[in-house]
Amino acid sequence: MADLPSSDPYHELKRGLATTPIYLRLGIVFIKTHLFKLIMTSLILLGSVHFLAYLRGVPKPQGFEDFGHPILILTLLVQLFFLVWLTLLVDMTVKGAQLPLRVVTTYAISRFPHAFLVTILAVGVSAAGLFLFLIPGLIAAFFLQYSVVVASIRGQTSMVALRYSIHVVKAAWNHILPLFFIFNFLVPGLLMLPAEGLLTAIGLESAEYRLCRSIVSDMMAIPGNVLWLLLFLNVESQIDAFDE
Repeated sequence: MADLPSSDPYHELKRGLATTPIYLRLGIVFIKTHLFKLIMTSLILLGSVHFLAYLRGVPKPQGFEDFGHPILILTLLVQLFFLVWLTLLVDMTVKGAQLPLRVVTTYAISRFPHAFLVTILAVGVSAAGLFLFLIPGLIAAFFLQYSVVVASIRGQTSMVALRYSIHVVKAAWNHILPLFFIFNFLVPGLLMLPAEGLLTAIGLESAEYRLCRSIVSDMMAIPGNVLWLLLFLNVESQIDAFDE
């Protein structure tokens, strides 16, 4: 079988499970390609709700009950929409579809209800597991981690999306497990270190510091999210091989 054309920078995702350096390299390629879109969309969506919380003097959540504040609920919904938007952008880019920002955004709006319902269901299942027994809850959260991604890309809702997430993660759980922590915790944490130092050195007041830190933290989470999504697309592309 002939190799895929080298002009496709993401062809390595279709040739078996990728290594961490490959994910990192492709993540950099993606971010360089869409840097302006990522920054502007993050600022417009996430930055706006953080600024609104700053203007209204919404305190930093100290417990689960604090998330009942309307602005904090709005923040969670906007963060979910941004994840749907980013998921579609990564998926379309990897599959070679170069669509205008307006088309990606319109598509994200149409898929948001699917993602919202699946998120509620996945969080409910995971929370029930955590409430009853800690370890089963953590395991459930791990296997359901891609439910919202499935809902965004495939338009599936309810148990169908949850089962497909379990199917994908189960196929390569030992490959996904360490990368889950690297991409979702280590990468954002390392990127935040210099930003945190800079914000601290500037010496902002408490409210202003929290505003700037929230905006920067959202941006620093984007590379890790991109890598996490590339991981999903890579494993999903190998599903047939795992099922044999």
